[in-house]
Amino acid sequence: MSSSGRPWDYREWEYAKTPAPPHCERFIVVSYNILADYLASTHRNLYNHIPDDMMKWEWRKEKLMVELGLWSADIMCFQEVDKFHDLEEQLKCRGYSGIWKMRTGIAIDGCAIFWRTSRFKLLHEESIEFNKHQLRDNVAQICVLEIKSQNEDENEAAESDHKKVVVVCNIHVLYNPKRGEIKLGQVRRLLERADAVSKSWDDAPVLLCGDFNCTPNSPLYNFISQQKLNLSRVDRDKVSGQASAQISTTPPPRPQSQSESGDSSCVGVPVTTVDVKELVAGMDKITTYDIPSVWSPMEIATAGATSGGSEDCNLLIQHSLQLKSTYTEVKELELSVNSGTRDSNGEPLVTSYNRRFLGSVDYIWRSQGLHTVRVLAPFPKHAMQYWTPGFPTDKWASDHIALASELAFTKHINNN
Repeated sequence: MSSSGRPWDYREWEYAKTPAPPHCERFIVVSYNILADYLASTHRNLYNHIPDDMMKWEWRKEKLMVELGLWSADIMCFQEVDKFHDLEEQLKCRGYSGIWKMRTGIAIDGCAIFWRTSRFKLLHEESIEFNKHQLRDNVAQICVLEIKSQNEDENEAAESDHKKVVVVCNIHVLYNPKRGEIKLGQVRRLLERADAVSKSWDDAPVLLCGDFNCTPNSPLYNFISQQKLNLSRVDRDKVSGQASAQISTTPPPRPQSQSESGDSSCVGVPVTTVDVKELVAGMDKITTYDIPSVWSPMEIATAGATSGGSEDCNLLIQHSLQLKSTYTEVKELELSVNSGTRDSNGEPLVTSYNRRFLGSVDYIWRSQGLHTVRVLAPFPKHAMQYWTPGFPTDKWASDHIALASELAFTKHINNN
């Protein structure tokens, strides 16, 4: 129990610094890597502290449905979905419809987007298979949803030639920490396509959700938030920032010597370990971890660097969307930092926790035309570490933590 008498994993809503304009349509979005069943059952070394029964899909599915009922989202973006039809059956009874895109290659999980049919109507859907761009077998989804107004007054009714539309994007970025060029290429492709879809719907606002496999303030994170990144100023294997959040020891304990230089001569698995889930899914090979972190011409092209008048400019990648992470927009940040739930910029300290990793890789981003109203508070990092050596738990169904944000429309979109 916390000092307030609430359970350590109680989550309350935290409000944004600036209130939304009055009379704006609002909706709640959830982004959640739900842990694919075939990965959870195959790689028990990541969850060997958890009883077998609690790792079974039927158990986790029940807990997942209870949790989703707590947040009452209007839009849900899931990653690591390999039981889509199970989810579809469960959520249809709760008033949702959804779409799914499976990864290419040998993996059987993918991304899924669900929406509450009483609130939204699907106008357009598409997906990106990154292997068609030589960017591995990950996928992304884009859909255009129109909100069904619940608060129409006489003035709004008079604007019947307008509708409120949002472009919803969902992605699970490649895990491999060494392949920064692939990560950047995947995110850049999605942002380019999201921008094009937004423009085709009269600059509709964009909502970007997913497991980005990068930590806050990493080069990849900064590329999304700052719209550009100079590759000449970052090593390829430092693009994601994941090494800083890796748990360097896994049961049983083994001696390790981790230094700033990344020395991996210790006994057992190297500090920059390969992710077991991605390896078996055919996404990575151990040999890629021995590649130097310099940028080759092909990797620069894969990341999408543009040409310019100098060598420095040749290594610049850019995108056009102005995006804000919703979790960085809450008030009383100092209290959140002191409680051990957020970093100094407002991002959760933890969105993923298993035997190998403790850190944040999941985000909800919004563009202009949307206003962050509130976000669901993260768990305190110290409490998570005290209560369990890793998720899932008997209450929470995944090794990731669901993110939730309430957003308000601030712009009308013309009909096409």
